[in-house]
Amino acid sequence: MERPHTSRAFQEELSELSSRLVAMGARCCELIEMASRAMSERDAELAARVEAADRRIDHDEMEIDELTVRIDRKSTRLNSSHPVSSR
Repeated sequence: MERPHTSRAFQEELSELSSRLVAMGARCCELIEMASRAMSERDAELAARVEAADRRIDHDEMEIDELTVRIDRKSTRLNSSHPVSSR
């Protein structure tokens, strides 16, 4: 069940999104280093680990995309139910 979209809930969701993006970015940096090492050392086992880790990052990216869309939809609904008055 989706929780109501309040300012606090919105901030919590943005915080979760930020944390997940930072964590994924850190994993990407580690993966680039691993891939570079696998290439320079011609290490097939390490390359296979890089490939598996890349699939996990792809999965994380899809989850982050879904979270972003969910936050955007809630924000749009909230903003449309409280129009800004023009002066």
